[in-house]
Amino acid sequence: MFLKTQLPLLILVLTLAWHRASCASVSEDLSSGSDEDANELARTRRAACSEGDCKNGGICWPGAVTSSTPPCLCTEAYTGKYCTNRIKYCQTDSGGPCQNGGTCSETDASPWYHCSCVPGYTGTDCEINIDDCASKPCANGLCSDLVNDYSCSCFTGWEGRNCSINHNDCPTGACLNGGRCIDGNGTFSCDCSHVDFQGATCSSKIDDCASRPCQHGGKCIDGVRSFTCDCTDTGFSGNRCQNNINDCASKPCINGLCSDLVKNYSCSCFTGWEGRNCSINHNDCPTGACLNGGRCIDGNGTFTCDCTDTGFAGDRCQNNIDDCASKPCANGLCTDLVKNYSCSCFTGWEGRNCSVDTDYCLSGPCQNGGVCSDGNSTFSCDCSRVDFQGDTCSSKIDDCASSPCQHGGRCIDGVRNYTCDCSATDFNGPNCQSRIDDCASNPCSHNATCIDGLRDFNCSCFSGYSGKNCSVDVPDCSPNPCEYKGACLERSNQALYLVENSSLPAPFNDSFSYALAAGFVCLCPEGTYGDTCEINPNDCLDPDTNRSVCAHASNCTDGLASFTCHCLPGYEGPTCSIDIDECERFGQPCQNGAVCKDLVADYACTGCPAEFGGKNCSVRLTGCDSSPCQNNATCEPLLLRELPSPAHGYRCTCKPGWSGPQCNETTLASFNGTSSFSAIFTTADCTFELSFRTSLAHFDLVRLSSHWGDIRVGAHDSSLVLLFLNASSSVIGRADWPISDSLGSTDWLTLSVSLTNGSATLSRSESVVSQMPGAQLVDELSNSFKPNSRMSVRVGGESGSGIDGGGFRGCVRDVRLVTNDSTLVATETTAESSNATWGVCSRSVQCGSPSPCEAKTSSMCSDVWNDFVCHCAADFGGRNCSVELPSFSLGVGGSVSSARFASAAGVSSVYGGDSWTIELRLVTLSRGAFLLLLGDPSDSATTPRLLATIDASGRLSAQILYGNGSEIVALTSSNSVATGEYVSVKISVSISGRSLSLSVSSSVRSASLSSASPLPQLSGQLIIGGFSGLLAALAPPPIESSGTKGRSRRSLPALPTSISSTLSTNLTGFRGIIASPKLNGLKPLILGSVDFNVTDLLPGAVAASETESITDGVVNEDVCTNWEPCQNNATCINVFYNKFSCECETGWRSADCSVRDHCVPGLEDCPNGTQCVNLEPRGYECRTTATFQSSTKLKLSASRFNEALTSLTGWARTRELNFQLLSMTNSDGRQLFVEAKSGHLRVSLDNKHAMSDFSIATGFPFTFGVRFFTERRLELSAKFNGTDAATTFSESHDFAPLTLDSAAVVVLGDSGFKGCLGNVRLNGYLVPLVNRSLPSDTPGFSWSATDADSIISPTPGCHGDVVCKTGVCQNSGRCSDMWNKYVCDCKDGFSGPTCSAVASVPSVGGIIGIVAGVVVVAGIIVAIVLVAKFTTLFRPSASSDLQSQSKLDPTTGVRVGHLRSKSAKPVPQEVFF
Repeated sequence: MFLKTQLPLLILVLTLAWHRASCASVSEDLSSGSDEDANELARTRRAACSEGDCKNGGICWPGAVTSSTPPCLCTEAYTGKYCTNRIKYCQTDSGGPCQNGGTCSETDASPWYHCSCVPGYTGTDCEINIDDCASKPCANGLCSDLVNDYSCSCFTGWEGRNCSINHNDCPTGACLNGGRCIDGNGTFSCDCSHVDFQGATCSSKIDDCASRPCQHGGKCIDGVRSFTCDCTDTGFSGNRCQNNINDCASKPCINGLCSDLVKNYSCSCFTGWEGRNCSINHNDCPTGACLNGGRCIDGNGTFTCDCTDTGFAGDRCQNNIDDCASKPCANGLCTDLVKNYSCSCFTGWEGRNCSVDTDYCLSGPCQNGGVCSDGNSTFSCDCSRVDFQGDTCSSKIDDCASSPCQHGGRCIDGVRNYTCDCSATDFNGPNCQSRIDDCASNPCSHNATCIDGLRDFNCSCFSGYSGKNCSVDVPDCSPNPCEYKGACLERSNQALYLVENSSLPAPFNDSFSYALAAGFVCLCPEGTYGDTCEINPNDCLDPDTNRSVCAHASNCTDGLASFTCHCLPGYEGPTCSIDIDECERFGQPCQNGAVCKDLVADYACTGCPAEFGGKNCSVRLTGCDSSPCQNNATCEPLLLRELPSPAHGYRCTCKPGWSGPQCNETTLASFNGTSSFSAIFTTADCTFELSFRTSLAHFDLVRLSSHWGDIRVGAHDSSLVLLFLNASSSVIGRADWPISDSLGSTDWLTLSVSLTNGSATLSRSESVVSQMPGAQLVDELSNSFKPNSRMSVRVGGESGSGIDGGGFRGCVRDVRLVTNDSTLVATETTAESSNATWGVCSRSVQCGSPSPCEAKTSSMCSDVWNDFVCHCAADFGGRNCSVELPSFSLGVGGSVSSARFASAAGVSSVYGGDSWTIELRLVTLSRGAFLLLLGDPSDSATTPRLLATIDASGRLSAQILYGNGSEIVALTSSNSVATGEYVSVKISVSISGRSLSLSVSSSVRSASLSSASPLPQLSGQLIIGGFSGLLAALAPPPIESSGTKGRSRRSLPALPTSISSTLSTNLTGFRGIIASPKLNGLKPLILGSVDFNVTDLLPGAVAASETESITDGVVNEDVCTNWEPCQNNATCINVFYNKFSCECETGWRSADCSVRDHCVPGLEDCPNGTQCVNLEPRGYECRTTATFQSSTKLKLSASRFNEALTSLTGWARTRELNFQLLSMTNSDGRQLFVEAKSGHLRVSLDNKHAMSDFSIATGFPFTFGVRFFTERRLELSAKFNGTDAATTFSESHDFAPLTLDSAAVVVLGDSGFKGCLGNVRLNGYLVPLVNRSLPSDTPGFSWSATDADSIISPTPGCHGDVVCKTGVCQNSGRCSDMWNKYVCDCKDGFSGPTCSAVASVPSVGGIIGIVAGVVVVAGIIVAIVLVAKFTTLFRPSASSDLQSQSKLDPTTGVRVGHLRSKSAKPVPQEVFF
């Protein structure tokens, strides 16, 4: 057995050892072969010189040896055949490499020399000018870098070397009347906050009483930026006499509620009290009040009954006391008597209280030894210990009667048991129920399955086993089935499973299983596999990739469990994967600090210093020794040939602004706005480039022209614009770049445009962030532009020739065409027609300190290179913004005014064709009026025209029209300009740019011209205000007025018939003010005849060639005289332009004092105790609350209604659980109810309901609302006063719309409602709670006159019952009124709702607990009070205003007026606790 289990392991170990030996043999063969190849290669390359011949770090030539091969490769600092000559870098004809005055000294390390720079320069060759502006020394200005220095150009208001000093701009006496002057940047402002004056210089006295702040007749006393109100004899108090003095503050009503009046009060006494102050209590005990001998005790407005010793209880001693309540009959029924009871006992019980049990076992009823037990009305026998059964243990028990013995077993009867005899059967067990198991002894081997038989068994063997008991193991490895001498292992050999440190394969690496014991496993020799080791694979192929295991395309020979790789030159290793490092094999041949880089069967030297070249970086390059490159250009030495002898050359890299082989031809040119130059190039597939710097935001820079089209570059609104135009001058490509930052710092910008594919880039030439976003102009540009032709380039030029019609001011350099093999550069010698200044780029800061622009009237100064432009405020102009632009009044006195400009020049440019911009500020109320016409006004004109009018709604309209009057495009402002206030207007139009823009008060609208064919340019003729045949504009009245309109005189300019025929016949001339009109941004327009000094100071101004009825300056309309708008003896005051203000007499209100003021203090139209509220636009309401008793009923009739009921709202307060609050019945007989059911608010319509889920019967005020929706849905909401949100309850039943008509009847109260009601509204109309007559023409509700007898009026105001009557709280308890409810605060020793119960004396521990509880409760109460006060202070609702008053805010009354109060909200009431 030992030999059987160990032999397979021995075979496995021997097989693995053989395989490792085979692999080692392959590896050794490969290594030895590679070394021989490498040695042979090294021997063929070692022949240039002998070891030690090369000096100073030089090495023998490592490459192939020829007749011209130098013996040594030298380091960068040495030269000569054997590297013996030291190179002197500082001793050259050009004076050495150090630039800008730097001193050169030789060194012993690369780069073998050192430059000591003069201050202001740095770099290896002192070639870099240090940027002294990098630290941003100019705090408030622009920095210009110098050599070892800088200069600052300060912003307005700053001075000093670093622009850090802010000079004082406050002149003496600038601020008047004690105002404090605050210095600014080039300006000043006045702080008037501490004096009683205002204005820019604190010149205007402030009248704090002008707004009439004192109410209710209080006298206003003006102070310093304040006022005080004298409220004497007004009955009011407060800083504005706004608060009615609270006469209830002293709480004069002892047992009642106080209502504040004007200098008086009234008391509403609680029940049982009377007198002015509710201090008199009367006897409330009526005769026979207490029944059955009870004693009556008088209280405050009520009485109580003492029922002691009467045998009765109840508030009137009407209830007999139940003596059966204590359940005295233990086992019987109780009958109540007067102060007594009787018991009827159940069977088996006896005695007064039925508590005595009867014994039934005395007769001995149980037989045969049974035990008797007495019960309720009966007995029971226990037969469990005898062999009898039955009620009296009289029947014998037979235990074998049920035949319990199975399978033929014999039953033997016993005493309450039995025994089964199974000896004659093949079964056993108490009932002979279990069959005997012949497999119980496990007779089967090798985990075979035993099958039980009749006194016998059978074994079911696993595969691999046999025999009666499966004890025979069938041999599987005899004979050995494994090929290539593989070891055979039988699966049934359990000794092979889970052997420690064994590497046997499955299934031996897992637990033994008889189900898998049949068969064998072969352990195959290395290199073979398969169930019987029958497969020998190709070892030259990687099984994962199916590719050769030999790298780099090397050949492979397959062996038995092995392979051999035959490597190509340059590789070695078992799989030829190792690249031979020639740098190591040849001893690092690279010199002068160069790094050897291994290649395939070769090497290269990288990092060779610029001064050396050659295979081994050993040849010193001398092409730049003569310093051929000029103007600080960088010289790059070149090695043209190394063998047989070095041939040297050089390449110059020019600094920006220079060109030529030696960088001695300038490409830098300066332009003054009119200068230019041209150049001619022959194009190819190339890129056009140029660099420029300027401070202008608008200019034309360059134009490239050829027979295939043009490229134009310029700037518009601080964006660089590049246009591609074809031969038909149509724009086919465009790109824009924002360049405002570069303009501010005058950076050099470089533009590059590919003429091959249409791409373009813009970059900052001398900035850390150099690259700006690129743009693709035209796809497949080469299809439209034809290279290899002559191209003319024009740089600069006069105004009007390019993008934005402005000449270029600034500098340009390096204009060139770059191809794959050449660069064509425009220089001073190659340029044609040049009047530019070459070789220099100088300028001075134009907007320094002090600024040339007037500080108070300009927003900023723009530096335009060698000049400046001041950007003036809206109403100023001139070169320095020192001239105030004139204003003009048109249409004064009903005339038609007109100004005509015979020739106004636009801005001609490719960017926008004829580009026009008209700006002005206007004040008008004209509607349906003419404003201006730009273009040829003659009937024969063929050019387009711009027409601007004000339409009937007051909005400004701008139109581009064909010559025949048909519309091209139109825009209308979103808002009206007819406001009577200043409105800024800007209209821009570009014909070739195909755009129209309209701006009104910064609201901009734009549109594109949709004409398919090119349009002619606009004619430079302009008409403003009016023309012949227009109606004169009436002075715009403040109210409706009749008047006639006269036609204008015929001396005015005529409008083209094609246009005038399309205009409304009611179109009028413009009437109003036109201020600061400008053309194209900088040219003021003079509409009238202003002072010549003004025009002299505005050199760019354009004066009208013809004017008619235009008045200089601002003329206001005299509205008060012309129209007398104020009524009822009011005082009229003219305001700016045509506005007015009315000061109304007492009793009148509204803008023109035409509406009655019904609520003047002391003259109100509402009765006392109600609140008078004016409504808008007219009418008033009298608001109050009312107290309803259970019998109160108020019936009202509707008048002048015919509309759908959409809302019902109101306010209420009650403690009742079931009542009807409101009902409405219309002419259709349909009824709406608002009621309470078990304390829940409910609305009912057509027997469908919506109900709240909380009780409103709390005594707290609440608001309610019902909304009716068009989708036939009803919604109910309720909200307690003081809470933040309402709780909404809605039902989606199919409610039909309910009509509120003139036959509708509304009933308030009735059916048990007791409490307060107020502010009830239907569709916003108030339901009055006081009897007032309704005006004949007013829709609303009035008390029903036909049912006057059935009306039981409510009591005005909200009053609760008197609940704290005398004696209600006993034993000196204190009564607190909780509104229709009281709470007794008991003295120590008493408790209960009325303090009538005597409290038990607590222990010491109990006392401590009570004290602790009181402290906790007190803390909670304090917290609640604080929260309530903060909620009151900060709640954003009208309730905070109401609580500041001492009386209830009335909320109901009569509504008078034509308009309902759509926004009327329930007035919040005070919350009572």
